Amino acid sequence: MSRQEQSPVQLSKSKHTTTVLLQRRYAVGAVVFLANTLVVGGVLLTFGLFVEPLEAEFGWNRAEISGALTSALLVSFFMAPIGAVADRIGARTTMVGSMLIVAAAFALRPFMTELWHFYALTATAAIGLPGATALATDRLVSSWFAEKRGRALALTGAGNQVGGLTVLPAIALVVSISGWETGAFLISAAFVIAALVAFILVRNPKPSDIKGQTDRTAPDVPLSGALRSVAFYSLMGVFVSSAMTEMVIFPQLIPHLQNEGLSDGAATTGLVVVSFSGLPGKIILGRLAEIWTGRRTLVISMSLIMLGTLLLALGGGSFLLWPGVALFGAGFGALGVLYALAITELFGLRAYGSILGAFKSVTALAVLPIPPLAGIVFEITGSYQLILFLGTAMAAIGIPMLLLARPSTKNDVPIQEQPISAS
Repeated sequence: MSRQEQSPVQLSKSKHTTTVLLQRRYAVGAVVFLANTLVVGGVLLTFGLFVEPLEAEFGWNRAEISGALTSALLVSFFMAPIGAVADRIGARTTMVGSMLIVAAAFALRPFMTELWHFYALTATAAIGLPGATALATDRLVSSWFAEKRGRALALTGAGNQVGGLTVLPAIALVVSISGWETGAFLISAAFVIAALVAFILVRNPKPSDIKGQTDRTAPDVPLSGALRSVAFYSLMGVFVSSAMTEMVIFPQLIPHLQNEGLSDGAATTGLVVVSFSGLPGKIILGRLAEIWTGRRTLVISMSLIMLGTLLLALGGGSFLLWPGVALFGAGFGALGVLYALAITELFGLRAYGSILGAFKSVTALAVLPIPPLAGIVFEITGSYQLILFLGTAMAAIGIPMLLLARPSTKNDVPIQEQPISAS
């Protein structure tokens, strides 16, 4: 029945249904934005804020404190089964449960008295972080916004940068005024509130909710099919190289800038610049990926990361630090969006959580030595420069790996040209 042939009642009902779906879609987008804001601004970027306070209070050295990240990485070995569970139970349950786990881990931090307590709580938070974001949110956004996936992932992922611009300075201020314990409690309370909001607003889309949205950019490949493709292992190699660079930069950036003579405020500003420059990088490269594919756009992203890390290594305390921070932020800011698009283009959404979880599990093994190595190198040389050079090399390795991450073919039809069900 055409729109002209519908009765006024039918037209009104259709309009109401469309309005409700739009409200659900944008509510989901808002929750994903909030989740990204808290995870990045409240957890990933704040590790460096606690280094000196924990040194002062407990007498732990930097190698010992950095070793807590190793406990978090050990947990990442279980990301593959966690991703499979996320595929089965849906985004809402995954997000709410994961956020509450992170909240509990930070609420208990002020009560720790031993180094192993810090390791255990860091590992507990690591259990919840993937489910609070990528394992649930990427698939959720990709399903609700199939026609504008690149832009939707970029805009909701902009919460990463907003978190660095807002949550990070707020936590830094609280820690400087009221102590690290108050900062930990504040992070915990924020995650409890976010879990409540996600429980109320997040819905997994039904087939009728996304009817009419077309997506011809990816197939519907199960995990078993992905495991038999060259693209799976090539993209995994890129994951590993970028994760090693990330593990070099983020936990060590504030201590590195402090060690190069910058004040505590200026060192924190370095992470703010990373977040600020990541915002245009995410939006521009996310839009470009819709035209040029996520896999190809990843080359630009990895190149920016490589150049930025190199400038940080060579800059010392000079002006080169700031363009290095900005370039790294622009490239890294788009990384999550481009990975989500690349996985969807190559394999689809059916096993998205399982595939992403498998990548994260293998990545954890590769980056496991980085945190203690960074601490040891600093204790020996008094500088993080050698570790930054390692990050530069890892980013460079990822670029040629992308050339191998090509979609396979089926009946001479490229995979990315086959239709996918977004449900």
